[in-house]
Amino acid sequence: MSRNVNSAILSVVLLSGTVICAHAQSNNIAALPLSAPATPAPQSVVVAPPSQYAGPNPGKVWSAPERQAQPAYSSQAYVGPALTTESGVDSE
Repeated sequence: MSRNVNSAILSVVLLSGTVICAHAQSNNIAALPLSAPATPAPQSVVVAPPSQYAGPNPGKVWSAPERQAQPAYSSQAYVGPALTTESGVDSE
């Protein structure tokens, strides 16, 4: 096809797509005239507050609690890392 025919076909397709989209949006509520009566607001209903806070519950875990298998004992023999000098730097 020549370049002009190809351009003309694409132009027609673009214009027809625009027309179809405009027709599809014509039934939208925004297309109503401004003189249309407004829909009355629904009657307000009193909503009771929730019995519990709906968000996260700090301090409570959602998983099963972990139990310690045996008691933990402190190591009496361990005194800390060995220092070779008073300043704490190894002398080499």
